[in-house]
Amino acid sequence: MCCFSSRIERVSGTHIFVRAEGGRQLVVYEMSLLAQGELAMVLPIPVAPGAGEDAVEMVDLSAAPYFFTQLDMAFGTDLSLAAPSRLAPQAKALKV
Repeated sequence: MCCFSSRIERVSGTHIFVRAEGGRQLVVYEMSLLAQGELAMVLPIPVAPGAGEDAVEMVDLSAAPYFFTQLDMAFGTDLSLAAPSRLAPQAKALKV
């Protein structure tokens, strides 16, 4: 979940893609934001303890504006958070 440095009106259309590749983790994050002024978005990500600022590399994907649209076309969008996933095992009820 991300946080913002000041008041926002609305966030929508959030897409997140994560993939482990070798010893690296790739994260692509997209959202639409409505706010009245300038602000910063903080997206916490895990890094190794003691890692410096160079442990994270930011990549500008503005040259790939259809990244998530192309993922949707490749994998389909019929899976919904509202319905149980056909890919993930179903959790058993927790006894309390």
